[in-house]
Amino acid sequence: MAVAAISIGLVGKFKPSLFLTHAPHYGYILWAMTGNNMPPFFDSKAWGKDNFHKFIQPGDIILSTMAKSGSLWLQQIVHLIKNNGTDDYEYIHDTMGVLDFLYYPGQHIEERIATEIQKRRPGAPMSWFTHEPTHHYGLNPRSHPEIKYIVTARNGKEVMKSFYPFVNSVTQVFKDRWGGFAPPISKEQVVERFALNTPFFLGHIKSWWQYRHEPNVLMLHYTNLKSAPEQEIYKIAKFLNITVSDYEMKRILEKSSFEYMKRNRNRFSLVLGKDGDKYLAFEEGIHINSGKADGGEDFFTPVMEEMWEQAKAKHWNGADPEMVSWVQIGGPLPSPAAI
Repeated sequence: MAVAAISIGLVGKFKPSLFLTHAPHYGYILWAMTGNNMPPFFDSKAWGKDNFHKFIQPGDIILSTMAKSGSLWLQQIVHLIKNNGTDDYEYIHDTMGVLDFLYYPGQHIEERIATEIQKRRPGAPMSWFTHEPTHHYGLNPRSHPEIKYIVTARNGKEVMKSFYPFVNSVTQVFKDRWGGFAPPISKEQVVERFALNTPFFLGHIKSWWQYRHEPNVLMLHYTNLKSAPEQEIYKIAKFLNITVSDYEMKRILEKSSFEYMKRNRNRFSLVLGKDGDKYLAFEEGIHINSGKADGGEDFFTPVMEEMWEQAKAKHWNGADPEMVSWVQIGGPLPSPAAI
């Protein structure tokens, strides 16, 4: 037993990807037990000082979204605005830098950067996508005024309701490649793990709130995009210093509609793996849900309600009451405090 424990410890320290590739049913457990980041296919090294300037350029756009707050929707809108309403791509992620996902176990940040910067088009600002908060070097907008940051938020209960089918839609081939991750979980466990036990959702918007009025930050709410899409799209275009004609707006509205994106759901899939071994990470179409802004109340049980209140007390302790209100219902951002 001692030899086995030592062996597991050494692998976990020096070559943890072996857990994922050689123990397809339970390797992620050994991965987590030996102190490696979870989930195993996420890595935020790109946003550190050592890597950020290897891929970023002045004028680039960073989409830092609260998970399940319209991330793909925003990606589609920004792409359409930048490209006169056209979307001639195979997969939406072919059009932007996605550095937080490892495409296979053990992939190094240097390779990911080298791969993603090949997507850059000469003379055009590039979009980069992340769910990360602002404690990273590259995600401090005051330190990088030459970069534009678009941030999204959504009612937290709606987020939990949307995240439940998403996290349970991991394909079997993905699980086979990532040591059995992720196991099915109940909706109660979704709230416990992703709201109560981590700041993944609630901490994201709290970290960005202090920067909401910076000139290089645009903060959007899912409810506003649903209720007034044309108004919000013009707001995004103005922020990006791009003029959108009436004809282009008509195309953007049509191609960013739920109906259009649902018909073309295969183009919004997350494809991972190496050449010759590409696979879908999640079931096709799971990223394009009904997108209802209904408050998520019907999804929550009394147990979940209790955990949700505990999560808010834990991760929003000391938060601006105006932030709490805005995240729940949307509407105009509160004005800056008078000086």
